[in-house]
Amino acid sequence: MNGWLIFLLILNGYILAVYLLARGGILKRYNVGLMGPALMFRTQRGKKLIEKISRAKRFWIWSGTFGIWLTLASMFLLTLLLIVQLPMLFRIPEAAAPGAREILALPGINPLIPIGYGIVALILAIVIHEFSHGILARAQNLKVKSLGMLYFIVPIGAFVEPDEEELTAAPRKERMRVFAAGPTSNIVTTVICGLLFSMVFIGGAEPVEDGFGVLSVVEGSPADRIGLEAFDKIVAINGTDVTSNAAFTAIMGRTNPGQEVEIVTARGGPQSTCLAHIEMFNGTTPDADTDFCTLRNDTSLQNETGFLGIGPFDPHAMQQQLVAPFSAWEDDFGGCMSRTFGGDMGCFRGILLYIALPFLGLSPINEPLTDFYTTPWASDTAYWMTANVLYWLMWISLMLGLTNALPAVPLDGGYLFRDFVEDIVQKVKPTVEAAKRAAIAKKASVYTSFLILGLILMQFIAPRVGKYFI
Repeated sequence: MNGWLIFLLILNGYILAVYLLARGGILKRYNVGLMGPALMFRTQRGKKLIEKISRAKRFWIWSGTFGIWLTLASMFLLTLLLIVQLPMLFRIPEAAAPGAREILALPGINPLIPIGYGIVALILAIVIHEFSHGILARAQNLKVKSLGMLYFIVPIGAFVEPDEEELTAAPRKERMRVFAAGPTSNIVTTVICGLLFSMVFIGGAEPVEDGFGVLSVVEGSPADRIGLEAFDKIVAINGTDVTSNAAFTAIMGRTNPGQEVEIVTARGGPQSTCLAHIEMFNGTTPDADTDFCTLRNDTSLQNETGFLGIGPFDPHAMQQQLVAPFSAWEDDFGGCMSRTFGGDMGCFRGILLYIALPFLGLSPINEPLTDFYTTPWASDTAYWMTANVLYWLMWISLMLGLTNALPAVPLDGGYLFRDFVEDIVQKVKPTVEAAKRAAIAKKASVYTSFLILGLILMQFIAPRVGKYFI
């Protein structure tokens, strides 16, 4: 049965069940509420933990104030990025346009996020987000009515339910601290998990020098024909062990186009193929029926080197980029700034690789990439599982924190922006009545909410209509 049909059947069954339970009063009887289509299973458990953590009131109030400015800065930069990149969206080919699945950072829906690591990371990120709201509320003596889990077919997160009337009546600065707590906690989690992933786990692994790493395979090349894939490890060629990238280069330097070679990889037995000539791939791809073996008869190629069609993978270089993704900026900050404003994104190579590992088909460190490293733990599997959980918690926390920082109601950033605008109006025009200030702030938040919605929708629309404008 089609996967989407199964999903629709489950979704409709869930909606029908929720409707019948609500209509029959069963949800109300068991203190289960609704947040849109999601079920809110309320509980008093966890309130004592929040109460205990929030006792360091001075620290939490200070961090809450810092969080306001951190969230506002993230809000401004992310909104600016969405606006600046708008013209570029029209140049994206329609075939490369993102779909709804790629925009939603949900495990099982977004194809980049693995279900196992993704669910664990998402639940942890949401629990951290919601608990931080509760901690800031209690640190300022605001009530927390309940905690609980959110279910939409499956568990999708947690929530902390403050006393809405008390929160609304609280001083503006206190409300802003509570609103900013969620995005701030996710951004802090991103930094902590990123440091642990890079410095402790990636930095603690040791590259193994017992083969040549394959980073990419040229389409239609001899390597492609025998099924070599990215992150394969070549351990022998024509019976000669390949112990490093340098050894591979030396062996290939003694070959000629048309020569038959036997390739042995770590994941498979020997396979034979005839080498090509690199000029055959100069902007073109040879036909599938091209016989590379006939090149041995071409006397003009006798002094040329055979072409297998793979790009090298250096585990040392990749480790360095993951341990220090900002190394280019550290080495030449001024030069990086000038080149970046000139349109050269080379200084972002390390950080782009860091964030884009899922786009390379990595989890981020999974087989066969793990074959290139040894770990200090007794169990390599446990080591890399822990590293992956940290990476995905960092990745999803970053997405969750930045998304909630956007100035759009009902996101945390939307409510924070509303209070921020009201605060600015009061400072600029202190004679304006409170009701009028609130009306101005509400109107501003409505406008920005529609602006953000429009900018997000353009991620889908612009690549699909760009051909009509360019």
